[in-house]
Amino acid sequence: MINRAMASPITRSILIGLTVLSLASIAWSLYGFASSQIRASWQNSLEIAGERYISALKDIQTGYRDYYNRGTSEALAPYLRAKAKLDSYIATFREAAAKVALPAEISDRMIGEGHRLVDYSERLVAARNRSFVEAQAVSRAREGNEALNKVREDVRVLGSWLQRERDAITERTDRVYFPVAINALFALALV
Repeated sequence: MINRAMASPITRSILIGLTVLSLASIAWSLYGFASSQIRASWQNSLEIAGERYISALKDIQTGYRDYYNRGTSEALAPYLRAKAKLDSYIATFREAAAKVALPAEISDRMIGEGHRLVDYSERLVAARNRSFVEAQAVSRAREGNEALNKVREDVRVLGSWLQRERDAITERTDRVYFPVAINALFALALV
């Protein structure tokens, strides 16, 4: 430890500079930690929004299948509820995807296939309203299953993308923010 009172003006200037640099490094590391946590929070929000979106699509599929088999208004009610919530889930998903800079092709493909499932469900429900035989003809295409399976594949792609992003945040924290903060605290202790 240097006796600051007896140090020369040059030594005092160096010590002040080292102190300011150490404090700036600590502040930068804290900012990095905070921004990493915010980014992780946004990624969690995206994951939750994606799960809600696919859950609504599953509810739509379950609802139109039940209506196809039973043809009653009670069977149609869950389908209509899920379909009514879908637009808000899509908006939430898009907003979360934009925050984390998710590649547009992933979100666009998921939403496009979801719309394909909804279009198919509307055709099937309309056909079932007219007759069971007409609904059978529409159901042979199995477009709803294909669309939902593609959304499921995209959810897996989304999960892989999110995991890579989480790994990058962890690596940046472990390799940059922690060492800089520790070194800055050590330098500050020596000053």
